[in-house]
Amino acid sequence: TEGGSGLIAAPVQIGYASDLALAQTFEESLLGTASGSSAALTDATGSALFNDFGNNLSGALPITATCPGGTLGDAKTQTVMASSSSVEIALNCQAPGHITYQTGDIFRIEATPGATPLNISSLLDALDPTGGDAYPAVSRNGEWMTLVTERFHPSCNGWSCLAVVNPNFTLGVVPWIGGAQIHPEGRTAISNDGNMLVYFDDGPTHQSDLYVTTRSGDTWSAPLLLTGGSPHSYNVQPVLSPDQTRVLFDCGPIAWGQDGTGVCEIGVDGNGFVQLVHPVNDNPFGGGNAQQARSADYAPDGSIVFEASWDAEQLWRLSPGGSFSQIIPEHSNDNSPCVLPNGKIASLWLPDDPHELNLTEADGSSSVIILPGVDVADIGMSCHD
Repeated sequence: TEGGSGLIAAPVQIGYASDLALAQTFEESLLGTASGSSAALTDATGSALFNDFGNNLSGALPITATCPGGTLGDAKTQTVMASSSSVEIALNCQAPGHITYQTGDIFRIEATPGATPLNISSLLDALDPTGGDAYPAVSRNGEWMTLVTERFHPSCNGWSCLAVVNPNFTLGVVPWIGGAQIHPEGRTAISNDGNMLVYFDDGPTHQSDLYVTTRSGDTWSAPLLLTGGSPHSYNVQPVLSPDQTRVLFDCGPIAWGQDGTGVCEIGVDGNGFVQLVHPVNDNPFGGGNAQQARSADYAPDGSIVFEASWDAEQLWRLSPGGSFSQIIPEHSNDNSPCVLPNGKIASLWLPDDPHELNLTEADGSSSVIILPGVDVADIGMSCHD
């Protein structure tokens, strides 16, 4: 303080980052001073950025900073001394993102506690009321969706087909790939522009293989086999990387991610096959062959997040450097993760019953159930903008 006026002598600098990796590198810095118990620091336009400096200006000051507009990212409170020479607060101001999931219908919800789900199946009823939706998957930018459904073509009634839905849910089409409709029993990845699909189907030598097809106008290309060189009989549940050049998928000897399933990756050009997670060899607890690692997704920091049954059904992270770590060691029966653009993790947790949609900080420091009491189908979810 200066002269007993209650004025904070130190400048307060707040940095905003629109990307998690930049949270400690300020894209925009603002300097200001504040006085009084409810003074607000303002930017050049006069918009209030934060207030709530507390009442005891001669001692410790709780400063709460929020992102511009107060709707993006998480507020952060930092306690400082009034005599401090400077204060820096870094905020990740990336939007919370959304999660697309299925109960009976398909829903989308903002990844925020208290948010209201949007019933996508009811929107699709306006296009074609046939129904029978399953296995929704959404592009990372949130623009395009794939699903397996009986809608959009008469021949899909009774034998659900792969379908693509446009960004505004105003058009659904059944792509013809290699002269035929596709009937996958799981999710299909779609690119941010809606012009590339990675799906799984019967393989020439495997029970299930991954294929890629691209669209030009209304025509989809003949499928390119991606996993012909995989040593695994089942290659399923693809997830596209943020740069759209690689695919994570479940790979193993048995269907539906059972014992022996691991996490593999391959380029969308069919090159660069690698098994990233081996269910037995990478188990830090040891144990026998009855192990699984599956349902992987890419995180913004270059790591991958996945479910493993090594100690119990728990969430794990594989760092870019190749080390494994548990995300929430105290959680068991936690599965089917997907990673939001801000790094937070959505998963299905069974603390009791049923599968509830859980949202976890990237470092596992805290989590919250955002749909209490709602049983979400354990068939995979999509995290996206």
